[in-house]
Amino acid sequence: MSPRSRAYMAKQLYDQRRDRNQIFGDLADGFGEPAWDILLALYIGHYGGITIETGPILASADVEEATAATYVRWLIGTGCWKAVTPIILWLAVSV
Repeated sequence: MSPRSRAYMAKQLYDQRRDRNQIFGDLADGFGEPAWDILLALYIGHYGGITIETGPILASADVEEATAATYVRWLIGTGCWKAVTPIILWLAVSV
């Protein structure tokens, strides 16, 4: 991959991160990497028609389970997620 291609990719990633801040407004501070990864996994599962269980979602954050669980609680508290059962979670935002 050429440096120009890598720069283009870096720009796309940067722009996507800025979009995240605009989309979530005041909630953007809570969307560090683990929360963002979890939300993306939920979104993909939701629109793919897949029921999302807590274990795989915690693993999708690629952090310690306790850390991921903290972000899950935060997402539920903001209303971005709702717990349907203790082990099954659904995306609660409308996009």
